Amino acid sequence: MTERRKMSGFGFLLEQLGIPTITIAKRLHVDPSLVSKWKSGDRRISKKSIFFDEIVEFLIEENDRQGGYILKDPLKKQYPLEDFEDPGKFRYFLQNMIADEKFSTPSNDFIGNKAVREVKAFLYEKGEGRRQAISNLLDMAEAQSDPGNIIYIDCEQYRWLLEDEEYTERWKERILNLLRRGFKAKFIIHFMLHKDEVLRFFELCSPLIFHRNAQWFYHEFYDENVYWFSFFILEHAASVMGMSMDPQQSSTTVFTDPHSIMQHKNVVEMVMKSCKNMFVDIEPKDTLKLLGVVRPQPGRNETIYVYLPAPAFAFTDPEIIKGVLLENNVIDEKTRYCMKANKLLTALMNDYLSRCDGETEIKVLFQLDEMYRKMFVEPFTSCSLSLLAGRDVIVSRKQIARGIRCDVERMRKFPNLKIGLTLKENNIIDTNMNLWCKKNNWLVQMDEEGMRFCDENTIVNATSTVLEMMWRKNPFAYKKKEDVEAFLLKWAEDLEKSPNDSPIIPENLHA
Repeated sequence: MTERRKMSGFGFLLEQLGIPTITIAKRLHVDPSLVSKWKSGDRRISKKSIFFDEIVEFLIEENDRQGGYILKDPLKKQYPLEDFEDPGKFRYFLQNMIADEKFSTPSNDFIGNKAVREVKAFLYEKGEGRRQAISNLLDMAEAQSDPGNIIYIDCEQYRWLLEDEEYTERWKERILNLLRRGFKAKFIIHFMLHKDEVLRFFELCSPLIFHRNAQWFYHEFYDENVYWFSFFILEHAASVMGMSMDPQQSSTTVFTDPHSIMQHKNVVEMVMKSCKNMFVDIEPKDTLKLLGVVRPQPGRNETIYVYLPAPAFAFTDPEIIKGVLLENNVIDEKTRYCMKANKLLTALMNDYLSRCDGETEIKVLFQLDEMYRKMFVEPFTSCSLSLLAGRDVIVSRKQIARGIRCDVERMRKFPNLKIGLTLKENNIIDTNMNLWCKKNNWLVQMDEEGMRFCDENTIVNATSTVLEMMWRKNPFAYKKKEDVEAFLLKWAEDLEKSPNDSPIIPENLHA
């Protein structure tokens, strides 16, 4: 058993706050030896002392400066039946503890056992404390010279994050910046069926969900593996552990010792084994299999949402594709594969637009700013054809114009194919990404790194809801059929007239 040090209540409180003897000696303008005697209990501090009120004020100020909760724990141990949320009670019992002649330092009967490992931890309270702890964790990550790994598992549906939207925006941008640096992140979503919270999280943080350096996991059934702990781990640096049974009763503890970090990581990995990966990567060679999964089923009032930075040339007229592939010297085998995919994709779209008696809508949102950049400023690389062909496929402005005219003709042929134009400031989702989403069923993400498929209902429905919100908020002129047709045809005309290597600004860029 470790021998207890002799210490007064005053000395114990100073130690909890980490205040050196010299600091309070300077505050009170007394010799440090007197403070040392007060701390050890060799000299008593009476409530009648001229220094007593100043000591109380000093301790309260320091406690507030450090978060307002550090002294509550020792007071609770000394007076377990009392509630210290009331400032008056807090001050009263703080005074009693300072003046208590019979105070005995709380023992730690665990220390001395060979099976015990003593660690240093930092405690935070409620959502505000959780946000501060996470901010400190991100400070550590940003200070690292080399990219590391971050793990998030949250049992509170990110309430601590969502209750402060300004903080959420900063948190999202900081995580995104780390991911851009090469950090890898794993998130385990533990959502119950609370649609509003899921939707808010998606609205505020969707770029993280679709980022390639972030892996997302979920429980297949919402009522299985219910747990009341959270971990936010920066490997080899720190672990933030949260415990919560109620929004008002959450607490957060930060550990920086390697043993605790490793133990917490092991817990998270065990939880992860019971989860499913939210996204399944689709190899280009498996594209045709994917098309079989997303084929339409007879139904009513179905909507397919499509979100594109530019026309997807894998869906365009086959003669246009042949011309593009020929210009890029794509070999015969790859050409045949691209043409087969195009045939199935065209049939798939036609099925959705005609087989269901017109009750299915396809709503396409073109990201106008990104579309302009790809078509008029830089050489346009077709993401879909490049993935299918296994190499970069550059599309000339003349072929882009033909593709645009093909989209207009398709819109005229099918009244339930609707095309809208959205500006960057109205985007909720990352602009440099292609998405296809069918509510209650599936979503497909495509970018230059490949394709991913998701059929997790919560995220699929959140995606479709956000895309519908974007469609409805879009100015009428940007989705009125006649106006969109005229806009696209004018762009096609501008592209046909311009040389391939010179940036141009179309007349109706923001018409």
